[in-house]
Amino acid sequence: MDDELKSQIKRFVTMLELMEDDVELTESESNFLKWLSSWDQEKIDNFISIVKKARKKQ
Repeated sequence: MDDELKSQIKRFVTMLELMEDDVELTESESNFLKWLSSWDQEKIDNFISIVKKARKKQ
């Protein structure tokens, strides 16, 4: 896995950890989550799998 992909995964993990708290999102952030939720189930499952693997490495 290249360094850029590792950085992207780390950013996604951070984003998901923050979502556990009660935070207000900007319109842009909300739009991103809407976009993310539009992925098909296989892509979402793959994304979740990657995040879980990244969390285990921390």
